[in-house]
Amino acid sequence: NGPGSWKVGDMTFGHLFDCSALLHRFAIKNGRVTYQNRFVDTETLRKNRAAQRIVVTEFGTAAVPDPCHSIFDRFAAIFRPDNGTDNSMISIYPFGDQYYTFTETPFMHR
Repeated sequence: NGPGSWKVGDMTFGHLFDCSALLHRFAIKNGRVTYQNRFVDTETLRKNRAAQRIVVTEFGTAAVPDPCHSIFDRFAAIFRPDNGTDNSMISIYPFGDQYYTFTETPFMHR
């Protein structure tokens, strides 16, 4: 579990912990190594991909307000709290035959 894509559209994340969460799997069998990966399907990832820009504030990257809003709306957005990110890229926890990803926010993904 760790950072995946540094970019959304033309925008780049500003901190290692902000990138979209990506799961990595290595398997070693009969002297061969295989690799698989996939993004954790978070609401943050879906919102950012749909907008093709960073729309959810992360640890070190501020979200960009909607360019269609007035300058006053964009300025006020700086002071408006959001629901936080559910980008769970820090840890993986096995529970039974399933795995859960989580981070310092109160969100987990199976």
